[in-house]
Order: sequence, then structure tokens, then C-alpha cells
Amino acid sequence: MSQRVRVLMVVKGFEIQGISKVVLDYVEHIDRQKFQVDVVSGDNFAKSNVIQLKATGGKLWCIPDRDKNIFVYILKLARIVKSGSYKIVHAHGNSAMIIPELIAAELGGAKVRIAHSHNVTCNHPLLHKALHPIFSALYTHALACSEEAGLWMFKGKKFTVIKNGIETLKYAFDLNERIRVRHELGLTDEILIGHVGNFNYQKNQERLVNILKNIIVRKPRTKVLFVGTGEEQRRIATLARDLGLSEHCIFYGVSGQIEKLMSAMDIFVFPSHYEGFGIVLIEAQASGMICIASTNVPEEANITGAIKYIPLDADDGKWSNIIVESCQYGTIYKERKRMSVQQCDLIRQSGYDISDVVNKLEVFYSHCLKTKI
Repeated sequence: MSQRVRVLMVVKGFEIQGISKVVLDYVEHIDRQKFQVDVVSGDNFAKSNVIQLKATGGKLWCIPDRDKNIFVYILKLARIVKSGSYKIVHAHGNSAMIIPELIAAELGGAKVRIAHSHNVTCNHPLLHKALHPIFSALYTHALACSEEAGLWMFKGKKFTVIKNGIETLKYAFDLNERIRVRHELGLTDEILIGHVGNFNYQKNQERLVNILKNIIVRKPRTKVLFVGTGEEQRRIATLARDLGLSEHCIFYGVSGQIEKLMSAMDIFVFPSHYEGFGIVLIEAQASGMICIASTNVPEEANITGAIKYIPLDADDGKWSNIIVESCQYGTIYKERKRMSVQQCDLIRQSGYDISDVVNKLEVFYSHCLKTKI
């Protein structure tokens, strides 16, 4: 390939967390001499992401959200694909509802149309099932962040797993950052439970607040650092207030420096209703933390053996006991540093470092082009 291959990544929104973060990591680490990667998004995007994208030479195409007018959305996206001469359109989602993106890609002339699964369910599973035959006819290649995510979205058809990767050493435990961040948060010797994720049903922050009520009976000097925003945030904050836990909850909002916040945490708790993979758990493991997750999170995420799984139907007392017993390591800095070094090594050896992940993505793209052109 003498000329750079033009790739268009399609996401519903280009925010700091979630799928958008995965996409931005791809763009920042891909070989720019071989691939020109741009992004198209609805009108919900983070300015910091746009700045980082432009720094790579990439462009953000912003079009009205498809929920406003699906036909206008398809036509606008098709024009972008055609005008940009994109050979590859890489659509990210979690169900057959990415049909509009695939239709637009075909109308725009993209020979390679990749559907990429990032979860194990969706908000409309019956619609996903009904649309699946049409969906299957529109994509040319299939990717998934895990085996479970691929089986959910592609239902027995062939797919390739491209792991969610991280900049491993970026998330290594940093004692100086721990001291600085905890000072900014007004913390001294409190136990700090960490949680990162959008406030929604999937991430199940309500359960964490209820578990916290049990924890403070044994460990009154405990707080939870919630990182993220979302539709459920106000309700969760109200629940914390009603339970008398407001002073034990820190609602931080979104952050582009998760790694620094993680150094300030003592343990990471992730009681999700479902997950395609749970990339934030890899980041937490790199930081040397023990993680407590629901059994609904794929075991593939337990790269280092530092994740303890608990069923969601276990009572809050069991959750709180395991969290309290497990968080002791977080306050012993030498042990935390040792765990971080060890767990970073395991993450790299397991192929979850972003450099290895992007190398595999580049090979996949090249294979797609050879089979379609």
C-alpha cells in the first residue's frame, strides 16, 4: 500500500469514556504512515478528544444524531464516506442497530464495512434479534472486544477478537500522584473505593451506594470516588443523600486523567449488570489494585488474578465484607507498588498493551483490504 489507507471510525458520541476512549487510543497509536483515521460522531463530543484527534492529523466529522432524523443521518454519513474516499468504515456499537451506519457506508462506496461489538446485550434485544438478518448482510467483517461480545452480536457467524488495550505504564501506581490527588480531594487516612463509569443501569452505581451503607458500619472513614456522568447521576446522588451517605460519596465528574485518580484509590468496585469486557478493570489492575466485580463481568478481564467476582444476588453484607477484607493492600504503599509492577508485566504479556492491540488491528485492516479489493 503506497498511499495511506483512509479509515472512518463511526461512534454515536465522541466522549471521554467508553467506546470513544477505545477509538481514540486506536487513532493515537496506529501507524500514521499507513493509515489515515478520521472519526464521525453525533453532536455529543468532548473538546479534549477533538484536540487529541487533530494532534494525530485526524478529523472529526460531526453530524446530527441519528435519533433526530434517521434518513438525513444516513445521507449525510454516506456523503462523508464518499467525499473522503474512505476504503474502510469501522462502525462501533453493541447491536444490530448500527444498520444505518452500515447502509451509509455501502452507499458511500466503502468496500470494507466493519461491525465492532463492544457489549453483551443492548437496550432493545428483541429489535436486535429481528434486525439481525439485515445486519448480517450489510457488514463485510466482524470484530469484538471479547468472545462473549462477539457471540452476542454475531450469533455464530465468524468474528475476530481485538482486545481492548491500554497504555499499560501510564496506569502504573504513582505515590506522588496519590498524595497530590488525595490532598485535592481533602482526604487523609480514609479508605477510598474507586468506581469509573457512566451513570446508567449497566454500571449499577445504585448497588454500590447500598453496599457502602454496610461498609461504613465497620469502616466509618470510607468514601467512594465516582468518576463519570450520566442520566442516572442525579438519582444516585439523591439516594446517597436519603441514606445519609452524601459525605461519603465524591461525585467527581468526567476526567481525562483516570490513571492519576486511580493512584489515589485503595480498591476498585465494579458491580455491573453486564459488560462486554470492562477495560477500566485492566486500568485498575495496572494501578496495582484489587478489584471487586460482579460475576456478570467477563472472566477475560481477570488478566492478573486481582479481580474477585461476586454474584449480584449475594447480599450487601457479603459484598461489604469482601471489600473491607481486600482493601488493606491499598494502604501499604510498597505492596501496592510491587503489585502494580507485577500486574503491568502480566497485562503486557497477555497482549493487552495498546501497542500490541493496534498492531493486530493494522494486520486485520490489511487483511480486509486484500479480501475486498
